[in-house]
Amino acid sequence: METAKEVSKKEESFSDKARAELDVYEAALREIVTMTYNVFARDDAELATHVEPLEEVIDNLNDEVKKKHVKRLRKGKCTIGLGFILSDLTTNYERVADHCSNIAACLIQTKVDTLETHEYIDNLKENDAIRFNREYKEYRKKYLAIPNVYQQKAMLHMALHASAWMGCAVVHKPCSQCLCTSAPQTAAFW
Repeated sequence: METAKEVSKKEESFSDKARAELDVYEAALREIVTMTYNVFARDDAELATHVEPLEEVIDNLNDEVKKKHVKRLRKGKCTIGLGFILSDLTTNYERVADHCSNIAACLIQTKVDTLETHEYIDNLKENDAIRFNREYKEYRKKYLAIPNVYQQKAMLHMALHASAWMGCAVVHKPCSQCLCTSAPQTAAFW
């Protein structure tokens, strides 16, 4: 919430590309949180084994978003201020995913009562490597393939906002699907 207020206060907004990257990240985050909730609510150790491959992809997403930010920064297409905001967001997103991984691992640990949480995660990657790698690749394809469905939807969403900003009589209002503000994107571009 503080990050959204900071973006609004500075009257800056993320570029279409940065917004699309965050939309993909947020979709992966929603999936892992939903999955983890279901793991906990159903006490489902089998479903819990599917959390860690997605958490690994979210770690990859975090790295990719940061790399792309640095490229935009070097090209002068973003601001350092927005970079700090992006860093806050991605750090918080990664923490949520890590917590989801820990919850799933703890649930499994209570079922087998033999492994420590981090030992379980290491064993999952080694002992069930074929399944882990298959799921990891599926999530990677879903969230890191370019372009993907989430990025296409985000670009369409931002294009609609951009067209609203172009008309003098049309006032753009913030929507629930993005961090856009009522000010046009003129302050900074990524």
